[in-house]
Amino acid sequence: MNSRLALAAIFSLLPCITWGAMISTKIPQKDAADGCYIISSAEELYGFAALVTGGNYGPNYSYISAMDGCGKLTADITVNEHVLETADGVSNVNENGEYIGQEYMNEWVPMRQFYGKFYGQGHVIRGLYVNKPSQQDVGFIGQVSGQGGTKIDTMIVDGLGIEDSYFRGKNKVAPIVGYLVASSKTMLVSITNSYTNAYVKGGNYVGGMVGYLMGVASLNVENSYSVSVLNGSDLTGAVFGVADICNLNGYTAQLAFDNVFYAQ
Repeated sequence: MNSRLALAAIFSLLPCITWGAMISTKIPQKDAADGCYIISSAEELYGFAALVTGGNYGPNYSYISAMDGCGKLTADITVNEHVLETADGVSNVNENGEYIGQEYMNEWVPMRQFYGKFYGQGHVIRGLYVNKPSQQDVGFIGQVSGQGGTKIDTMIVDGLGIEDSYFRGKNKVAPIVGYLVASSKTMLVSITNSYTNAYVKGGNYVGGMVGYLMGVASLNVENSYSVSVLNGSDLTGAVFGVADICNLNGYTAQLAFDNVFYAQ
């Protein structure tokens, strides 16, 4: 396949928060060996997300710094069951991409200002549900960006599967990261050994893994794929909705793709 065509198939190139009422938050423990938070339940997943976003959840939560943003799954996690289909195989999403299934769902609040690493370790998160048509930056991780001069060196997602999940937002919508913007010329973004199987609906910048990627020194995607259904009005990409990485602050990003595909 022509290399330009292959690249275009992956992405388009361009020059008060409330937690789900049915799941309580539990702050996960840290692994003394590597400093990563150990996540083995939906309660701990919500607790980790509260730690990441920080500041909005009262005195029991503290902000995870750039050097401390590490989580790892030790079990498969189900937040909601039968999100996309009923037990009898009937679709919960209509032809316009609107959710018509269960009335009461545990809503996922996309993590904000995530810095660091998330290791799935081969495990799967099932049943994430976000239905916010007016909200920007929707995904498991809503936004990765640098604020107030913070320098981010790496953002790594490895060994993570996202299944049976529904993500709806306005723009920059994807199962893994809605909006990813670099704050330094040395930032590495790596997504490896991961996949998504979800329904994704939005306006612009809808992707099978990442909605909008802007300005990164090095992008590495390996052994990863998406079989998610994508419903976007413009700038929709099978893996990345848009990758605006051509020339940020006078440098060009280094790209590496190996065994990356989209199938529907």
